[in-house]
Amino acid sequence: MEWTSIYKTGIDFIDDQHHELFNAVNRIKKISSGAKDAIAKETWEIIEFLEEYVVKHFHDEENYMKSINYPHLDNHRLIHINFINKVGDIKIKLKESGSYNPTQLFITLIKWLQEHIAVEDRKYATYQSIGK
Repeated sequence: MEWTSIYKTGIDFIDDQHHELFNAVNRIKKISSGAKDAIAKETWEIIEFLEEYVVKHFHDEENYMKSINYPHLDNHRLIHINFINKVGDIKIKLKESGSYNPTQLFITLIKWLQEHIAVEDRKYATYQSIGK
């Protein structure tokens, strides 16, 4: 998946963090072929990255929205909570089964990038840029 201007918020630290997520998505795409054990191990590593990523990124993003008095912060926070739960569900499935289809994780993240970053995050970026 290519990092393009549609995903840029114009807020450097947030764009840098989003770019890290793109790197994870592209890493998933690369691991789809290979030995079953290697796929499960790399998928697990990416899930662990995501767990750390969402805590830091969502905290930073929500603090930013708070700093600009973004009126839809509570709704945005609920979207974040849902994604955190989705990552947790994926981790549970991997742990229970011992393997996880990286394609499903890839699709989950692509959907997140397309729906959340390109749509929801643009809302607070636009709100901030038009001077509230």
